[in-house]
Amino acid sequence: MPNVAKFAKALYALHQADCLKDPKCRPAVGMFVRQATESAHWHLTTNYRSKQAAELIAAQPFRSPEHYHDWCCKNLRHEHMVPIAVVIDMLVNEPKVTEEFIARTLRTNGLRATIHRDEDRRLNEHGFARKMPQSYWTPGSLYFQDPLARYKEAGLFESLVPLTGARWHPGVNEGCVE
Repeated sequence: MPNVAKFAKALYALHQADCLKDPKCRPAVGMFVRQATESAHWHLTTNYRSKQAAELIAAQPFRSPEHYHDWCCKNLRHEHMVPIAVVIDMLVNEPKVTEEFIARTLRTNGLRATIHRDEDRRLNEHGFARKMPQSYWTPGSLYFQDPLARYKEAGLFESLVPLTGARWHPGVNEGCVE
């Protein structure tokens, strides 16, 4: 997440100007959170990819990182593993906001995944479209403060493969502007 420090500064400036908690500023705060956790071609750099998505991807003859990204946008889902709305609420509800707190929150909760549309529906069916499970919020629970809690409770965690290189696109590591 190359942009975290810059956007943590910007979000902290919004906090100092009493704008972070202003409901009218929520869309802008959401955009800052999104920008802090994504690169220009976000499907190329998601932290995780599901095995079901990988199977579809493996059957495609991609010409470039851009082609890979465009195909993923049309056929798969790019997912913030902790929904943006939840991250915003964490920032808004923190009683002692600091720039360091904001940066840590973005780094910890800014994980993203490329998943199959069926897996996205499964998250939604569990009620996790825009929220985290109760276990995420409950001290002492198995998934307390675990950014992967939605996937674990929906039974999708075992299908996730972590990114091990710089990008997902097979065989091409240049040509993508970030």
